[in-house]
Amino acid sequence: MRASIVSEHSHVPLKEYALGQATASEQIRKLRSDDHPKTKKSKIQDALTDVLAIPAYPINTLLHPLVRKFCSVMNPKVDLPRSFNTLKALLLSKCSTVQKATKKALEGICSKPSITCDCWTDKSMKHSYLGATLHCIDKNITLRRFFGLKELEGSHTRFLLRRKTEELLAEHGLKKECLQDYHRLW
Repeated sequence: MRASIVSEHSHVPLKEYALGQATASEQIRKLRSDDHPKTKKSKIQDALTDVLAIPAYPINTLLHPLVRKFCSVMNPKVDLPRSFNTLKALLLSKCSTVQKATKKALEGICSKPSITCDCWTDKSMKHSYLGATLHCIDKNITLRRFFGLKELEGSHTRFLLRRKTEELLAEHGLKKECLQDYHRLW
């Protein structure tokens, strides 16, 4: 689950590299601010969710008694979630918010996007990933780039890579037919 998430400060789906445009993070902040006014509690929860999304940072770390004690010393009024499932729900909620912001940003593209894919394995040689960058021009004639990540299991055949690429596109409301020369990729 966490492998499908990437962003400039944390892991979220489809990181956006925009030139002269609002970044995905700014769009997410706007979505959040439209949903509800910012209270201190919601700001703390947002910050906690950002910590949960740090790459290679185990969620269970926030359940450790010493981390909980540290947070309590910093601010005794902060009540950290006490279960893995609650922390996971916070992370999934952020993932959903980012996906909505990404889908909204992709609605404004006026050209057929191109895609660049690459796969790699982490240092432990136990986890492999497919990275896909979507390149497109928006209605303001601005180059936009979105990055997505999928964990791969099994042999890296062209069929697996194609299926994972299509899954990544579908998660963000795109179909393979919307891409330039998609059939030439496979």
